[in-house]
Amino acid sequence: MAILLASCGSSIDAIELGDSGAQRTSPVANDAAAGSTEKMWAPYQNMIYTVEGDLPALGGTGQAYEVVPKKLSTDKIMLLAQSFGLNDDVVLAPGSNKENPSYTVGGSTDGSAPGLYVNGDASLSYWSYNNMSTPSSAGCAVAPSGPDSSADTAVVAPDCGMPEAPTNLPTKDEAISTTRDLLANGGLSVENLRFDVYADDWGVSVTAIEQVDGLEVPLSHNVTFGQDSRVSYANGVFVTLKKSAKYPLISSTDGVKRLQDSMLTSGCAACRGAVDVMETTTNDVASPSNPSDVPDVVVKITGVKKSLLLIWTAKGVPVLLPGYTYSNSDGDVGQVIAVQDKYIKKQEVESPSDSVPVPGTDTVPVEQVPPVSISPTPIAEVSQEQAATLVGLTEDEATKMAQENGWTIRVVARDGEQFMLTTDYSFSRVNISVVASLVTEVTVG
Repeated sequence: MAILLASCGSSIDAIELGDSGAQRTSPVANDAAAGSTEKMWAPYQNMIYTVEGDLPALGGTGQAYEVVPKKLSTDKIMLLAQSFGLNDDVVLAPGSNKENPSYTVGGSTDGSAPGLYVNGDASLSYWSYNNMSTPSSAGCAVAPSGPDSSADTAVVAPDCGMPEAPTNLPTKDEAISTTRDLLANGGLSVENLRFDVYADDWGVSVTAIEQVDGLEVPLSHNVTFGQDSRVSYANGVFVTLKKSAKYPLISSTDGVKRLQDSMLTSGCAACRGAVDVMETTTNDVASPSNPSDVPDVVVKITGVKKSLLLIWTAKGVPVLLPGYTYSNSDGDVGQVIAVQDKYIKKQEVESPSDSVPVPGTDTVPVEQVPPVSISPTPIAEVSQEQAATLVGLTEDEATKMAQENGWTIRVVARDGEQFMLTTDYSFSRVNISVVASLVTEVTVG
């Protein structure tokens, strides 16, 4: 990612947030989150944030950036493809259009051949490489019984056993060096990248994080290595950062109050591990209909730092805004937009309660259906060995098992298409790759 300078003049335009505010959404982000079940099973909670000790005041001004998709060309795509050893022609992906063209190089629908996919989304271009051609455990999946199946016939799952761990994995230094070379040879800038490595018996993953003026950019490149140090999958973005305006910032104390405002706070998957449950109500079941049933979750805050938040404006344009990231000894607990109120415009969302019946008109009584109660599921740390038990299951079966075990689950690739991911790490999350509805590969994080 390159940094461009832009003249902003003397006036500062207000930022009009999209209808989801700081909760990042775009067509690309929606695709990336399509497999996430975190929001589906999270219990209702009343979050209470408390500050322990003194936080640095921060404030001052913060630089904002426009996230500009790079113009794609056959030569640029081919350069990246060749860095992964692909020499096939660049072809237009099925269902692509002129506004949002997508391209492929090599690959196959069943994931048996390595390939590159490039999404030319008008708001955020990204790429993904897939080389997960290791034979899957398809034979381990139990086929669903059809309408003619006898109810007396028991379906016995084959004994698949544990998958074998890969061998000849690269060292952390080797993985970083290879990642740097892949990106540089593929025409991507590596000048301002910081490389983080996670390694276990099942693979080595490198996250290359862009840094601007000492702050991390929440857009990254990711490369994962498997058997014989082979790159099994990778992804990243095709964007340029363009400096826009500098905005006056609120204090860190005022920022804590924004953690209660869903339009100004950004969700953080890794924050769950840093949430300390201090008090709950007498009922274990949380319900949105009865506040007395909602458990109080007290989140301690002991630190804060400046950061950048990726959001989409009301016009669907991705921007990086100055923000604050709050933390405690266990990790980050939340992020907020730090720009002063007068430079933020929220979209007005009409509430159903705003509709007032006209006097004299007939009203039809509506039966009130009691809400479904959601039992809080404890968050459980998951090992790579435990996560590997999902290999061979269908996506639905894997999702159900993960929920029962207290894990979150995220689809990182489906049928050869690699999704763009956030850069956070969660010890309770399993990342799954799906081919033909079957889980073929898993990692923790």
